[in-house]
Amino acid sequence: MRPFLPELHWTPRLIGALSDADRLVGRLAGEGGRLPNPHILTRPFLQREAVLSRKIEGTQATLGELLAAESGAIVDRSPDDLREVGNYVVALEHGISRPKKLPLCVRLTREVHENLMTGVQGHQAAPGRFRKTQNSIGKPGSYWESLACRRML
Repeated sequence: MRPFLPELHWTPRLIGALSDADRLVGRLAGEGGRLPNPHILTRPFLQREAVLSRKIEGTQATLGELLAAESGAIVDRSPDDLREVGNYVVALEHGISRPKKLPLCVRLTREVHENLMTGVQGHQAAPGRFRKTQNSIGKPGSYWESLACRRML
């Protein structure tokens, strides 16, 4: 069985690259600290992540459609899909901001899930509560469902 993490070979090139990355992240943090509202820089990344992640679930909305809808424009896209992507952004923002007042815990997980599921398909499935039944990926009987079942045993 392969190890989960590959063995790292600490070459001078790798150490130099890590040092450069650390220095540049420090510079970015310093610049970000001077911004009156650093959220302006992070929100577009959260929105992009929301669009890409929701595609896995079959939600069809583009970043442009999300931005247009958020600005109040009429968008030729399912309001349900746009709401799902919007909820994902809200849930991400909540999950990022809340640990300032609350540690990573079950309560935080439930809060994020509740934000994600409010007013969308599946909202009746107990937002903010853990499932009591198995969830599978793929069509019943597919390879992925079978793999998920075997791992649960």
